[in-house]
Amino acid sequence: MKFLSIRELRTSTNKLKSLLAKNGNIIVTTNGKPVSLMLPVNEANMEETLSAVRQAEMLRLISSMQMQSVKNGTDKMTMAEIDAEIAAYRRERHAKERLAA
Repeated sequence: MKFLSIRELRTSTNKLKSLLAKNGNIIVTTNGKPVSLMLPVNEANMEETLSAVRQAEMLRLISSMQMQSVKNGTDKMTMAEIDAEIAAYRRERHAKERLAA
């Protein structure tokens, strides 16, 4: 996998297509830290690639939420406790909506 700084990207935009073809994926960095992932796509695979990226991102978010739940201890909540939290939030939201109206 190729790493390319933002500065290099600015000066290599005309070579981007060949860099992607040669390296597959490119990690774009700023100050040595990754900020973006570039993937080669074409008309035939664009929608499929975008769908796969979205699925991967959702799995990453779900995993992050699960880890945060374990860290907070909320992974041990019963269904009754979850329902009570939802009901309390809804009451609070409806009260704010009435005040705003």
